[in-house]
Amino acid sequence: MSRQEVGREQLQAIADEITRRRFLVSMGVGAASASLAACGVDRLVTPAEQARSARSAMPPSGSITVATLNSALATAPTTEVIWLQYAPYFVWYAVSSGTYNSSQGEFILRQGTSQMTVASLKAALVGVPTTAAVVLEPSPTFVALACNSAVDRGSNNFVLHTPSALPTNEPSGMTAQINTGITTVAPSQVTNGTWNTSNGGVSNTWTNFTTLNKAQGSDPTYISSAPSSGWQQKYDTTVPGGGNAVTFGTPFAAAGSGVLYLRSWVRFVNWDTVGRAGTGLTTSCPKLFEPRCGNSGENHVCGTYVSTNGDTYIYVALQGPGLTENYLRVDTPPFDDVSQLTPLAALHFAAGNYTQIEYILTQETTAGVSKDARIEYFVNGALAYDSATPGAGGGAYPAQGSFNMLESTSPKGWNYLLFNSTFGGAAANNGPARTMYYDIDQIYASVK
Repeated sequence: MSRQEVGREQLQAIADEITRRRFLVSMGVGAASASLAACGVDRLVTPAEQARSARSAMPPSGSITVATLNSALATAPTTEVIWLQYAPYFVWYAVSSGTYNSSQGEFILRQGTSQMTVASLKAALVGVPTTAAVVLEPSPTFVALACNSAVDRGSNNFVLHTPSALPTNEPSGMTAQINTGITTVAPSQVTNGTWNTSNGGVSNTWTNFTTLNKAQGSDPTYISSAPSSGWQQKYDTTVPGGGNAVTFGTPFAAAGSGVLYLRSWVRFVNWDTVGRAGTGLTTSCPKLFEPRCGNSGENHVCGTYVSTNGDTYIYVALQGPGLTENYLRVDTPPFDDVSQLTPLAALHFAAGNYTQIEYILTQETTAGVSKDARIEYFVNGALAYDSATPGAGGGAYPAQGSFNMLESTSPKGWNYLLFNSTFGGAAANNGPARTMYYDIDQIYASVK
């Protein structure tokens, strides 16, 4: 039996060989991996590696070569950091490793939490054939994306581009209710003013409900077009803790029967990450949006914690007087007052760049009774949290347990998406220390 890498589907055959050699008799089943060498096998291939090896042996079309990458790196400062940018989005992601796959003729760059520099990338390219294709893999999905250009952008940024889009996780059978696409439509800056978006066959009328109230930091002009695309919400030092800059939203044409999918691109610019007295948190905690359902007392929130190190965690808070849990947080950072969940899905917002977030909110079968509601969310296409599955997305957290989203008198379905983006803080003197911005783009919602 020649030395080779094998997948788990071959483990039984290996175990048989080990049995014949009497290793299992003396060492037990748990020693199978330790005895692989005796069977001529170097190691087991992980499921992730199997997924990679199962894809086409051909690099994706349109990839640049290592020669082109080396040429682009030649004059770049060695301390610049490496980013991956998806088209057509204005968003960058950290590139953390680069390895050569000789069997497929690819130099593979992968996303991660750490970040390569130009110097480390040059070192990883030493000895790699110049004709090898440069391929991007967004961990943990392990799909091959073409790298079609490499550009020294200056300001400590060396950027690799792909024409591909991030994966999304919309359930099947959904009907779109909001679809702004990459929007350059300017929002209204007057109280009760409206504006329209239309994309992909979905049209929406948005309303700015903000009234001028400097005591609360509210101003209808504090929403505007964001740089490049999207809408920008402004928070200056007049916004008190618990105050919000603007309130706006749009109704759904159809409510569906209980499942809501939300996707958007968000970024925080110049955000104040200092913890606020009275919150019990070492973070600021801006809300993103409030999907409305059922009765008016149900005030559910999709929000964030922005920690002092700049990492941003997303959460869902279910609020309503008729709920079993009056204020249930289902979230990822270690700031949860219910289940003390541990960190797992830090969105690190690179300055001035968007990050994709997704939510799937599934109401209980029988409103206010059956306690089988479910919450899932995703960061850059990868699962970050599933309330029904302990540790889903890679975090060491428990399942949330049974809960309801609705009061027993509520109709099923979802009917409105409201933006009432309160800045965290329990007292008026806990407002922002400087002017900062929350930008949002490519807002999409669907129901079934």
